[in-house]
Amino acid sequence: MELPKRFDKKERYFLDIFFQGRARMVNHHKEVSPYNAFKSEKAAELREGMWYNSKALNGTHDSTVGKGVNAPELHREYYDEYANLNDTENAALVQRFTENCNTTKIRRATPKAHVQDVVNTVRNMQMLMTTLSNRVGIEGTFVIVRNNTDFNMLLQWHFTSKLERYMPLAVRRCWDTGEAGGMLEAVAIAGCDTINLLRTAPQKAAFAKGEIRDSIHKMLVEITGNPNAVMIYVYKE
Repeated sequence: MELPKRFDKKERYFLDIFFQGRARMVNHHKEVSPYNAFKSEKAAELREGMWYNSKALNGTHDSTVGKGVNAPELHREYYDEYANLNDTENAALVQRFTENCNTTKIRRATPKAHVQDVVNTVRNMQMLMTTLSNRVGIEGTFVIVRNNTDFNMLLQWHFTSKLERYMPLAVRRCWDTGEAGGMLEAVAIAGCDTINLLRTAPQKAAFAKGEIRDSIHKMLVEITGNPNAVMIYVYKE
């Protein structure tokens, strides 16, 4: 390839652009260096110390306190302290940093943030499926619906190529993508428990009877070893 030499980049850089669309996964795992762990811990200590000092002097919390800590200042002021650490202390730094990253969960609580998170994730999924189709040759679909009423969002359907045209043949009836997605969303909000969708007592009773009948049939097949075994029910009034 001439591009790596021309732009002073590795070949993998251009292969990722051509075949993966530079799609980035949400969780990007890489090795943590002791120095990065040291800077992160030192910055947290400085922010906490500056906050308490400001509160002690002023009696109030200033939201701007702690925002002046940056990487160049940390390097100038504390690199000698890092250089004096031994291998054991460096390993402990990396371990504390990794544990902190694994235990820290950011919850985006606002409805707008939820929708933005879904949209960004769907865009990445579409990009991954498109590039996978170009590289390997696959077709597929996915749908994303909400499972609670804390926020509102549109149904997220995605079909590769013209796969959606096959759906009426698959279900042998008129296919409505919006209607199918709405039904899936209703089931998800109901806790993926179909009995919660039944409104009247007779409907719930009929559903429960069907579940009991299926369980009895399954056990009967296991006991007899005959997959065609049938239980004959006698109704008495």
